[in-house]
Amino acid sequence: MRNRLINEESHYLQKHAQDPVDWYPWGEEALQKAQKENKAIFLSIGYSSCHWCHVMQRESFDNEEIAQKLNENFISIKVDKEERPDIDRHFQEIYEKMQNKRGGWPLSIFMTPKRSPFHAASYIPPIANYGMMGFADLLDVIARSYTQDSETMQKKGEEVLEALKPKSSIEATRITEQLINISVQQIKEVFEKEYGGFGDTPKFLHTATLNLALKLYKLTKDKELKDIVTYTLDKML
Repeated sequence: MRNRLINEESHYLQKHAQDPVDWYPWGEEALQKAQKENKAIFLSIGYSSCHWCHVMQRESFDNEEIAQKLNENFISIKVDKEERPDIDRHFQEIYEKMQNKRGGWPLSIFMTPKRSPFHAASYIPPIANYGMMGFADLLDVIARSYTQDSETMQKKGEEVLEALKPKSSIEATRITEQLINISVQQIKEVFEKEYGGFGDTPKFLHTATLNLALKLYKLTKDKELKDIVTYTLDKML
């Protein structure tokens, strides 16, 4: 059985495409479904070379019983922190605020359909271990609590977000068409047409800008972005 992650470019997300968990990538489809069905969101953030991410996948996300609990009571979202560092940074701050310690990966966040976080954890064992409640039991507790008193959880999450302002108020910004167009225009404006690269001399290798141009090219199919990258690299040789 394949879930929606099979269509994602991220190698890490594709590794979870065969999980029995009904994963969604981060996006409007998942967020709107959570609101429509009034289900809590389970957000899991990791990356390909993360040891404990693979352990949690093997122990919990491949577990049919746990997957059933997630599929029935939650909207589950998987994020590759290397693909969306902005989302990871935002929720790491939330974890640190809620747990009063630095976070890590996998990062496990439970939040309301309005994205108000009410529980934060890192690796969670499938059954009680390491002094922690097991994931299966935790899902039951959270599902029951959310059904009985979602308003309290919403209020708790709002208090956490309020405590983080203004530092992370922009971190949850989603990529919009307007943001893409602005980024494309800025890259074209600073591109040096004669010698390649960006900005005035002396020039340095702007790896991040080149990577952004390539990602924007994939999104927009604007050939000028591809030509900018190719021309710049040719001029470096």
